[in-house]
Amino acid sequence: MVGKCGALVLLFLLVLHSPLAIDQQPPEPSRGGDRIIKMEATAYCYTGLQTKTGTWPKEGRTVAVDPAVIPYGTRLIINGKPGYIAEDCGGAIKGNKIDIYMTDYERCIQFGRRTVEVKIMK
Repeated sequence: MVGKCGALVLLFLLVLHSPLAIDQQPPEPSRGGDRIIKMEATAYCYTGLQTKTGTWPKEGRTVAVDPAVIPYGTRLIINGKPGYIAEDCGGAIKGNKIDIYMTDYERCIQFGRRTVEVKIMK
């Protein structure tokens, strides 16, 4: 059994390391049970590898996510554009960050880093 002090420390550590504690705002509920989150987005291009879920990346569909925040296979609408699916992850994609797959390296560079609105479909 864990004493009261140990339980408080354990609870503190769980909260400290939860996805919401890592530079994140709580998701906003919207109609139909979907969530809308403001996220920091970057873009990446072909690495020669399949995604974490075993698919080949495709522009307009593949998004790398933190699976603790957005589970793999989740359908996403990014800045009002549907068709995206959480299919991949990356070492720098933690918390409220996503990486959108694009086929052209120059377009990835032009995309840069920006805040986007991500609707997580239920």
